[in-house]
Amino acid sequence: MSYRSEFPTFDFDIPFLEGFTDKSYRNDVCPSFYSQFNATQDLVLWVDFKNPKRREGGGKQFTLCLNPINDEELDIESYDNVLFTTDSWEELVNKINQTWGAWA
Repeated sequence: MSYRSEFPTFDFDIPFLEGFTDKSYRNDVCPSFYSQFNATQDLVLWVDFKNPKRREGGGKQFTLCLNPINDEELDIESYDNVLFTTDSWEELVNKINQTWGAWA
C-alpha cells in the first residue's frame, strides 16, 4: 500500500525519505511512515494535509514520534513521545539529519 492509494485526495506530494517505509492506512487521520530507530522502537512520521483546514486534529503538518515496534495501535493522538513537529519539510529533514544521520 502507498499513501496515494490510501489517501487519494491527499494534497501534498510527499518526497521520498530514505530509510522510511510507507505504513499509511486509510482509517488513520493521515499518511504515516516508519523507520526502525533501535531494537525496540520505530521513528514514525505522520504527514498531515498541507491545507490546515483539512487537518482533523489541527496542529502541524509533520509530526515525528518514537513508538514501540510492536505497537499495533498507531494513533497520532496517543503518542507520548512526540519528538518534533513542524509545517516545514526542510526543517523536518534537517532535524532528522542532525539527530539520526543522513537519511534524506
